[in-house]
Amino acid sequence: MPNKKHFTEFSYNPQITVDAEHGIIIAEDVVQNVRDVDQLKPQIEQIEEVFGELPEDMVVTADNGYHSSKNIDFLKQRNPDGYIPHEKLASRMKKKETKSKRFSKENFEYNTKKDEFTCPNGETVKFSYEYFDKHKGKQVRVYRGVGCGRCQDKKLCTKSNHKPKLIKCYGNETNLREMAEKMESAEGQEVYRVRSKTVESVFGHIKQNIGLREFLTRGLENVRAEFTLTCIAHNMKRILKIKSQIKDIEANTVENRRHNHTSFKKLCEKLRKHGIISCVP
Repeated sequence: MPNKKHFTEFSYNPQITVDAEHGIIIAEDVVQNVRDVDQLKPQIEQIEEVFGELPEDMVVTADNGYHSSKNIDFLKQRNPDGYIPHEKLASRMKKKETKSKRFSKENFEYNTKKDEFTCPNGETVKFSYEYFDKHKGKQVRVYRGVGCGRCQDKKLCTKSNHKPKLIKCYGNETNLREMAEKMESAEGQEVYRVRSKTVESVFGHIKQNIGLREFLTRGLENVRAEFTLTCIAHNMKRILKIKSQIKDIEANTVENRRHNHTSFKKLCEKLRKHGIISCVP
């Protein structure tokens, strides 16, 4: 398949969805598509197929590779509380990029009813035309600035000396902005941090501890079977560890009860000797 460097090679793209509380893989697949953005919906549908209706309090986090208007709309329809940053926000969260510039798209106010933007200087940017971007596989809506010619900050806003400001939108702008606002909040960033501790650690375990750094079989169906077995091995190990932890907790609870009961008996003995109480349980 074509890789991220735009070379074609014999490779596969494994996908997993992990339960954050227990570290158990609840959905998995292998595809020959370098674009992760197309895999969110199949993963959610696989969870529904296995577990039934999604719980109302379900939280879904994914990295910026899964960010698209289509995926955000899908999550909103299915009701999971989704957290997916766009590329620029993900870079800022990783401290690879400073705050957005004054005339960046996110600083243009969007009016849902009028379907138009207002720039920081108060000028209007109206819808002009749309087209299909074959490279990104998305429908693009283009908005054109109305009063750019008389704006004194035009050089800061657009690189072109002759053309007005152009804004490109890849889907439902309202939902995209709601997601961006949620991701920029302290709560959203805290929820998103959990993702690196769940999915990334599981992939690390599969590569480092299980030793699956490359597939031993060939052909998509064979590779899928190989990866499924690997995920089963991971889950079995996690389940055994969880059971062991539960036994330890139960044992500690029983031991604590015994300790507390023994301490209570000793206290009662002392009180009885001093004539404060007349019986010992």
